[in-house]
Amino acid sequence: MWRSVIIKQSILVSACAAIFFAFRGAESGLAALYGGATALLNVQLLSWRRRQSQDARAMDARSSLRALYRSALERFALVAVLLGTGMGLLSLQPLPLLVGFMVGQAAVLFLWTEQEQGGRS
Repeated sequence: MWRSVIIKQSILVSACAAIFFAFRGAESGLAALYGGATALLNVQLLSWRRRQSQDARAMDARSSLRALYRSALERFALVAVLLGTGMGLLSLQPLPLLVGFMVGQAAVLFLWTEQEQGGRS
């Protein structure tokens, strides 16, 4: 399931970057691609943590909640550092960067929901 979501997410992020590249130039396209890559890494971290929790032995409620919070904090920190680096150190254009990130995140949300509904029908 995750593999197809990530492939579709990559296609949508690439399309977003191509649109920015076509209408606003290479710098905008690169910024959108960077934002989308940040969303892709965020999903990869989520997927990795999910596999870890499935492979782990049964945890009690406290350990499970601790792992959930740790994963959320790691993902938040990853996104904050990568977006901050993109806008700060790399001086990428903020609007395309954030749009690329939002497209990547929205793609996962919609594709994941679509697959969940498809599995129930």
